[in-house]
Amino acid sequence: MAATGFVTLVVSVVTLIHYYLWRRLVRATTLPGRTRRVLTWVVAGLAVLVPATLIGSRAGWGHFLAWPGSSGSR
Repeated sequence: MAATGFVTLVVSVVTLIHYYLWRRLVRATTLPGRTRRVLTWVVAGLAVLVPATLIGSRAGWGHFLAWPGSSGSR
């Protein structure tokens, strides 16, 4: 039960942060059209990668998703 609440909290925070970034960096700076759609999908993909990396690293298959945050040493 506690794990479900924690996961819900993490996903909510990640979603809100990426929504804020999308509003400030994509919606406020680009006109409606192809560029905005592409950037929206990029921001959405980055938001999905955060929990996928956390879950995947625990399951053993997410180490390749975490390479941008690694220090380069194993």
